[in-house]
Amino acid sequence: MVSNDETFSQIIEHLTKLAKADGKITEEEEALLIEAQVSLMMYDEALSDALEDGIITDEEKELLEGLKEQAIQTSWELAKETAGISDDELKMLEILARKLRGK
Repeated sequence: MVSNDETFSQIIEHLTKLAKADGKITEEEEALLIEAQVSLMMYDEALSDALEDGIITDEEKELLEGLKEQAIQTSWELAKETAGISDDELKMLEILARKLRGK
């Protein structure tokens, strides 16, 4: 499960390595990286707010889970806006979804 800045950095680092696997980062891959960074920052902020009182309520847990799913959905929608999803983009999307869902 995503739980700290180090993990967020590792996710972005992993996605960046996948994007660079063919020797270049395309505009579409860069857009996915930026989207992932923004989504993870939003999640981190919500997590920090939830932990402020030392207790994550059911409502806060639901919000956090919703933010993770929103990050995945938004990234898929962004990738589908282009002519097609490349193999690198597909791998990036799969890794993002797996990491955020804690699998």
